[in-house]
Amino acid sequence: MSKIKPDCEKFVRDYLSNIRAYITKLLIEKYKISQIEIAKRMKITQGAVSQYYNTIRGSKINVLAQNKDILNILDEVANKIANNNFDDNFLNTKICEICKILISNQGCKNEKNLS
Repeated sequence: MSKIKPDCEKFVRDYLSNIRAYITKLLIEKYKISQIEIAKRMKITQGAVSQYYNTIRGSKINVLAQNKDILNILDEVANKIANNNFDDNFLNTKICEICKILISNQGCKNEKNLS
């Protein structure tokens, strides 16, 4: 019997750390926000921010950089985080948009179950 792996699980495993790494780099390099402040805003540890920034976690950022639609979404997310103008619903919506692009270009098969 094969394992059931929802697209969302595959997405988290394969891409979420790369998304966090890209956003972290933008927040540090473009917006000049400290690692401690990024950690507070993203609700992760400062150590995680450091690992994302140094691509210890999320070492496949180039996968994201190949898609302009994804880069636009990530730029929007980083801007909202930088300006402290975001909430969990906004972030979840944007993550789902990226998932749709990366996983199937037709939407997450489990999207209906998330509503």
